[in-house]
This record gives sequence, structure tokens and C-alpha cells, in this order.
Amino acid sequence: MTTLVLGAGIAGIHAARTLADADYEVTVLEARQRIGGRVFTTRNLVDGVPVELGAEFLHGENVPHREIVRKLGLRTKHWEKQDDSLVRMEDDRLLTMREARAADPAFDVTRSWDIPDVAPRPGDEDLYHYLVRIGFTPEQLQYTRRSFVNATGEGIHHISATAALADMHGDEYGHEDWRIMDGYDRIIEHLAEGLDIRTGQVVTDVRWGGKTVTVATLNGTTYTAERVIVALPAGVLNAGSVTFDPPLPPERVRALGGLTMGPGMKIVYVFDEPILPEGIGALYSKHNPPMWWSPTFGHADAPQFAITAFATGDWARYLLRAGTEIIGTLGLSTLRKELDNVPDPVQVHIENWTDDPFAGGVYSVVTPGSAHCRAEAAKPLGNRLFWAGEAVAPNGHAATVHGAYLTGARAAHEVIASL
Repeated sequence: MTTLVLGAGIAGIHAARTLADADYEVTVLEARQRIGGRVFTTRNLVDGVPVELGAEFLHGENVPHREIVRKLGLRTKHWEKQDDSLVRMEDDRLLTMREARAADPAFDVTRSWDIPDVAPRPGDEDLYHYLVRIGFTPEQLQYTRRSFVNATGEGIHHISATAALADMHGDEYGHEDWRIMDGYDRIIEHLAEGLDIRTGQVVTDVRWGGKTVTVATLNGTTYTAERVIVALPAGVLNAGSVTFDPPLPPERVRALGGLTMGPGMKIVYVFDEPILPEGIGALYSKHNPPMWWSPTFGHADAPQFAITAFATGDWARYLLRAGTEIIGTLGLSTLRKELDNVPDPVQVHIENWTDDPFAGGVYSVVTPGSAHCRAEAAKPLGNRLFWAGEAVAPNGHAATVHGAYLTGARAAHEVIASL
């Protein structure tokens, strides 16, 4: 009998690929009409140039799925933040990252995270109070909000200090970032080749109390399997849109409840001409959105210039409260505060992951007091339900593609061992 995988993000697809390569029958159910989940590449904004509306970077020179990049001969570009990124300092100077770190040791700490070896309080505490306790100044806290916190996906008061420290020092695979110039979707397509993937299958019920598991979908189709790998985002699971019968054990509910899906979005602006100085591909703003980079940087033959704004947590909440119809205008206002002579864009695209019913946010964040929850949420339930996805990756690897990728393989091997 087959194994079912719920969700065709990279975790679910890698789980299915691992099982299929070991000669096990497997079917993947995906709610969307496309595969990839929060890996979402478009080539419709700038002709011929992949623009990532979801996951974008290889976070480390040795991440596990780089083997696929090499196998397929995909081109990559190193994000050399020291010299190709501008930082608007809190005192209004506009410097390269290298200049900023040399000019302001207090700023440098918020990039190196060379901080005192002080443990969070027993029971954990939020990142804001932890950093204040170890001596961070208001200016350092603002730099942290602009960069690390925005990249983490939630407001500084909603992030577990214990989990944040694991992220700060989680450089097992390296600490530099690369963009896949040929598109992240090439990895998804490679892993999915030949798999039985059913799109448009919105899962509503998982009945797992007997000798088999029955999965029901919104369109009335049911599937039966011996094993199910749940590779759905934490935002979907916590929204209650999937009912489990019998209900999940209280400890699993508590573990999932310790994860929140940070609100977030990407805003892509397309211009006929570059708006960043030559040799510069990114901008760290003191305004909202705080993080900007160009997906066309390094594409010498790109017919237009694109720049992506990334806002999560409290930054995203402010933009969403202002109203989706003016988010693009607010972002453009920030660009014009930071750069001279910014023309009107020829195209603006907003990818709001917060309101995506099949995501519920950008990625999972551990709330204060819940540093153990990822490990608890990753445990199999009997020999029936297995779990994959970035939310159940260890602290330090969660909220990344490589974290999700590794959990797919882990869940598949747990299924094989159970059989």
C-alpha cells in the first residue's frame, strides 16, 4: 500500500523522492495548482529572468541541496554583502556593509553576533528582553529589528531568545548566501520528476486511528495509505483547516502552538533602468520595508532591472494595516528616501504570504518559552503519522529550504524503518 505525502513543498517532494528511489509507492497531495510550496519562481516579471516570490537563497556554501545545484549545472551568484550591499546607518550615512562595520563597532556586533555567552533566563525569554539584558543599546536594537529580526519573520518580542541564539550561530553549512541564477524551481522540478503528484487536492480530514490512514479532500476524493507524511506548514496546521481523527495528542498540539507563522511579503518593483549604483545589489534601509535586493543583479542580459523588498513581522503588520492597495506606494516612498532619482516603476508585484491559505505566513518562528517545540513536533505519531517541513527542522536550520529538505529525507527514512 502506498505512503501519502501531504504537501508538495521541498520537504514533501524530497520525502516522496527518497521513498520512490527506495522503490516504495508514494503519492503526494498538493492543495495548490502548482508544486513547490513556498518555493515560487516566476519568469513573468522580467522576461527570461527568474524572480523568486518565495524562498530565494542557498543559506551556506555547503547546504545539502547544493549537490543538486552542482548535478544540474545551475549557475549561482554569491551575495557578497560586505561590498555589494549598502546600509543606511541610523545617523543617515549611506555606507557599504564593510564600511559600516568598520565605522561602527556597535553595528558590527549586530552582524557578527559576537555577543557575551549569556544563557536566556530559565524557561526562555523573548529576544528583546534578552538583548537588553546583555547590554544592547536602543540603536543596536533597531539594527537588529531591521536585519536579523526581519529575516527571522516576526517582531522582536515574539521570538524565543533560545531559538534566536541557535539561528545566530547555526553556521554548520556556512554563513554566506547564494542566489540560484537559473531559478529555485529547477531544484523542485528535478526532485519531482516522475513522482505521482496530485495538485488541487485540499486536505480537510486525516483519519488515522485504525490500521490504515484515510485522507479526505475538499473535492470529495479520499485516499487510503499505511503511512502519511504531514509536510504542511505550521500556519496551516495551527489554523485548524485540517481535522485529525483521533485528535492530535495534547503534547503535539502544544508543540505546534509554540510555533507562529510570521506575517510577511515580498514587493517586486520593475524598472526600465537600474536604480542602484553600479556594483551594488542590495540595500538595508532604516525605513519600511527594511531589506531590499535585486534579483536581476548579475544577469548582464536582463532587459529590465528588478528590486525586491522583504518585510515581515511588525514591518509587515504596518504595511498590511495601511491597506494592500497602497503597499506598493509605501515601498516606493522608502526607495525614494534612500536613493536619488527613482522613477516610477513599470510594474509592481506584491506576494503576500500572510494571506495565503496554504502557507499562513512566511515561515515558522519559535515563540518565547517554546524552544523545545520543533523537536517535539517532529516526532512520529505511532506508525501512522510522520512529520516534515521547515517548522520541524532543528533550531538553527528551521525556516530555511535546506532545513525543510533535510526533514523530508528524515521523515522518509522513518517511514521505511517503520515498515
